[in-house]
Amino acid sequence: QNFSDDSQLWQQVKQDVLATLGGEFAFGLDGPLLPVPSWKVVLEVYDENMLQQNIEQLIVYINEKMATENKGASILISKTQISDFNAYQLSSQGLSNASDSQNLSYVYVDGYLVAAASMAQLENAIKYYQTSASLLTDSEFQSLLPNNDQLDFSALVFSRIGELVADLVDKIPTNLSAE
Repeated sequence: QNFSDDSQLWQQVKQDVLATLGGEFAFGLDGPLLPVPSWKVVLEVYDENMLQQNIEQLIVYINEKMATENKGASILISKTQISDFNAYQLSSQGLSNASDSQNLSYVYVDGYLVAAASMAQLENAIKYYQTSASLLTDSEFQSLLPNNDQLDFSALVFSRIGELVADLVDKIPTNLSAE
């Protein structure tokens, strides 16, 4: 599609993308925070083909815009399979403020887009999903839920902050001086 200005593009992208998304989402830090955080995002998706088409159109537009402005940077998208699911990796190339390319990986799994910093994290998430492991089977999490079967809530925060802090403490160098 050709857009006469950026505002028209963003309005169209916003409308098209929002039409494909459901109301469920989750964000999680899962693993070490250093040197690179291990994060995941999960979004409910009603129409993965439409969402993917919009992502690809947006990448084409951004690459054309960067080429026109002689930025020397681009975003590459590659497709692969993880356990019979369509997975994609976005890689940025030629950004002056990044020492090497930055990656974002995502996969569509049974009505959800699962995104992470690496394909390995996605593979791990799919393995957990396929074994039916979830917060609902976690005894520590279960012990925090109310006993009256009233599980109606709009948001939920579950943290094992002790594990994250312990990981950070382990990364602190032991040879620090007072200077």
